[in-house]
Amino acid sequence: MELHKNDFLKGNPITIDTNVQLDLVKRHIQIVGASPVHFTGTATKMAHLYVVEGDVTGELTLDCARCLTPFPYHYQVMVKETFVDAEGGPDVQDGETDYFPLIEDKIQLDPSLQSAILLSLPQAIRCSDQCQGICPECGTNRNEKNCGCVVKRVDPRWAALGDLFNNKE
Repeated sequence: MELHKNDFLKGNPITIDTNVQLDLVKRHIQIVGASPVHFTGTATKMAHLYVVEGDVTGELTLDCARCLTPFPYHYQVMVKETFVDAEGGPDVQDGETDYFPLIEDKIQLDPSLQSAILLSLPQAIRCSDQCQGICPECGTNRNEKNCGCVVKRVDPRWAALGDLFNNKE
């Protein structure tokens, strides 16, 4: 999605309400599918700065971090980006605001929307808080059936310490 700087000639804020198809698949290890995102917001011109802010909503299909089952993940992310016109705009970033340049007099919103969505995702996303995951012994999805495997893992570095407590004479 892009806005041209000539769209701001009237001086009024531009209202944006559109669907955008972003390339989010394989940008995060768990994303296996993505529906078009819906962006609603405004774009405002202030001197040589263009401020775009609004909400991005959509749905991703993710593989659960524990059981590897695909599930839908709904998100809503607030976005606020500032773009600068190359003609007379500020040269320095002030530490609080990053200014993105206009490319060929156009505001390219897709990279900003994509970054906002990816940065809002938790590091490891589970299908539910009660997800039991996959059995490390037999590979059975524990959410679907109980395999009965007993998993006892002892760090070999601590095995000798465990033997001290087991040999009580």
